[in-house]
Amino acid sequence: MLLRAFAALAHNETIQSSVDTGADYFGFLLTLSDDYNIVYDILWTLSFNNSLHEKFNSHEPFLAQIRKFVDDPKSVLDKDVVRSAEGILWNLLDHNRIIALPHTPVNADERNVPSSSDRKQKISPIVNYPFDIMISYCHAEKSISKSIFEYLNSKSYRVWYDAKNMHGDSLQAMANAIQDSQCIIICMSENYELSNACRHEAQYAYALQRRILPIVAQSKYKARNWLGFIIGTLIYIDFTKYELHNAFSMLEAEMEHTDKTNEVTEKKIPVNQSEKKQAPKISLSTEYEHKCVKEWTHDDVISWCQAYDLLVISKLLEHYDGTHLLRLHNMSKVNGDNIVFQSLRDDCQKIGTNGKISLSFTEFVRFQSELETRLERDTVKPKTITAAEQKTTRSCSLL
Repeated sequence: MLLRAFAALAHNETIQSSVDTGADYFGFLLTLSDDYNIVYDILWTLSFNNSLHEKFNSHEPFLAQIRKFVDDPKSVLDKDVVRSAEGILWNLLDHNRIIALPHTPVNADERNVPSSSDRKQKISPIVNYPFDIMISYCHAEKSISKSIFEYLNSKSYRVWYDAKNMHGDSLQAMANAIQDSQCIIICMSENYELSNACRHEAQYAYALQRRILPIVAQSKYKARNWLGFIIGTLIYIDFTKYELHNAFSMLEAEMEHTDKTNEVTEKKIPVNQSEKKQAPKISLSTEYEHKCVKEWTHDDVISWCQAYDLLVISKLLEHYDGTHLLRLHNMSKVNGDNIVFQSLRDDCQKIGTNGKISLSFTEFVRFQSELETRLERDTVKPKTITAAEQKTTRSCSLL
């Protein structure tokens, strides 16, 4: 009972931080894994936090054990343990980077691929995908997900749907399904947010830059934490608020709208360099030098970015203050740099005007490095402070 309660709490960033920095809670969990299978699911949850990877990697006997589970799944009675082991290794090795996993071809009949000629591709992609849509859901929302499947199927969409909600025999099967689908419908709920398998699906779809259409499958639910980060400002349809036929109409309209938007953005319009307006020179303030990061104002963040020649970052963080900056830094630690980098690049496309601004990986790395240096400086108390600085400097305590 206590372990089941902790399995839910393990998704909390504060709890994960305690496991990372506190007593040897991590080692204690490993000792319990031999007797309680649910511990593997808890460890799978913790493996999403990059800060804990060092702890995982320092326990080679445990890693050897879960590798054995994955290599010889028939030796393990509980399939959930095998899936958790595979998820842990996935997080430790890949971090849902934008890579294509080895693809295992499967017959159309085995994958529910419509083989008849009357099933035309409903969405117009740049790449031909076997499926128009994949539905990602957790078991608690099976009823609403099945209704969506049946509706889209009746409209001749080619839909990948795991009717038994087994997430395939492995994460590889899940990866294949996402790679084969142009668009991913995410049935959002608290149960979805707490499901490690669902998190893998959503994050891998995000990493592959698949089109994501979120729907609300639980009354009054709002996406939070990692799911809120992935959904961002995407338009969602609340299936608990509208009659089903209305919700279906809104879903199909959104799919058509997204398709048209994608077609437009794929057409690159050349921009005459002479027409580009030069950005006005801004007189940089150095007030941020005498403050902790969490005390920075919007202007302080911009000044700091421009002082270190982080010009694209300064545009993306135009409305950020120090608190927002710390939140972004924590998201990077928990979800991985790649997820944050891709999200910022997506934002570039939203705020671009004549020509799309583009965030280079080099500038992103410099931003992360400079911010880390600044935060380390904030944690060190200065030996001497001038009288003028005493008026504006406050003690700083991060996290």
